[in-house]
Amino acid sequence: MASESKLFDPEGLLMTSFDTVKNLIILNLLTIICSLPIVTAGAAFTALHYSVLKMVRNEEGYISKNFFKSFKENLKQGIGFSVIMLLAGAFIGAAFYATLMFEEDPGFVKLARVLLVVMAVAYILQLTFFFPVQAKLAATLSQNMSNAFKMALSHFPMTLLMIVLNALPFVICYFFNFLIPVLLIFGFSLPAIWDAKLYDKIFKKLEDDLNAREDI
Repeated sequence: MASESKLFDPEGLLMTSFDTVKNLIILNLLTIICSLPIVTAGAAFTALHYSVLKMVRNEEGYISKNFFKSFKENLKQGIGFSVIMLLAGAFIGAAFYATLMFEEDPGFVKLARVLLVVMAVAYILQLTFFFPVQAKLAATLSQNMSNAFKMALSHFPMTLLMIVLNALPFVICYFFNFLIPVLLIFGFSLPAIWDAKLYDKIFKKLEDDLNAREDI
């Protein structure tokens, strides 16, 4: 009986797990809804990472309050980032499609494809780390884009794992179509909290270094 009562205790494993699942569902729905205007997606995903990092650190409080706090604070820069990435993605996609129009593959077309692949890789690296960086560091948009890219490169094995985790729900749903509704529930929030468990170590180290400098 004691173990059963402990299980259903507000701080017990079952209730804690239930709260985590509930919060992830709420965050996923909020992220999707707030991304519908497209240009606000940057702020929505920043708010998602702000919220999941608080969950990982057991600082979540009211999850929707955390989300909208970050969304509001990062709306301007989030829109700027969304526009930049939409234009960059459109350019890379259109340029690569244009190279496929050549029946033969002259040297300059092959070179263009290589450059476009490099640009696409840089694009993915930027997307992977920008939202955590934007959620955590108070800086200009250009500074956070630069910080995100440097962080993605300097922690490349972690970045690669994050890319896999972010893509995994969509890959699974591609092969098992009946699971597509799951994307509406956990498609973004679940990979985000997995990511947060990884990059939290980086931010803690940065925070420790900053505190050490302030103590000098």
